Amino acid sequence: MTTRATSVPATTVTTQPTTTTHADPGSEDQSPCEITDREAVAELFGGTVAEGNEGFAANCSYFIDGGDGGTQKVDVFDLGPASAWEDVRTQYEESRMGIIEVEGIGDGAFHPVDHGVRDLVFQTSGQVYSIVAIGGATPEQLSKVETAVLSLASWIVDHQG
Repeated sequence: MTTRATSVPATTVTTQPTTTTHADPGSEDQSPCEITDREAVAELFGGTVAEGNEGFAANCSYFIDGGDGGTQKVDVFDLGPASAWEDVRTQYEESRMGIIEVEGIGDGAFHPVDHGVRDLVFQTSGQVYSIVAIGGATPEQLSKVETAVLSLASWIVDHQG
């Protein structure tokens, strides 16, 4: 039997620190699939969105067919409690070619330089999250992906607060 390997363009590959799921202040543990939902992802990224799937890195994956900006997948990662914010920032600055500050999202936000606007790390409601979108091959598509990533982060901030 022959097996075929497939690859993903290097611009869509990213790694995230792994953590355990968190507890919001005064609530039970939540997974990243509980802080987002398929309807919000579909509204913001377009296309047909499958239910979120729990990942192995404290993440929730939403696979998208026909997403705006060529988006094929969106991952929401829980990177840990807000007390880890400075450590997360330092790790991204050192391992991801630096960071670009983003104003107006939660209690702080940035894009890692190597993945740009497809990846947003932000802090809200005592937690640090990351949204990673796979898509945006052309400048026009990338603009749509950026808008959707920022909008999803704002949606999470609004629904966590």
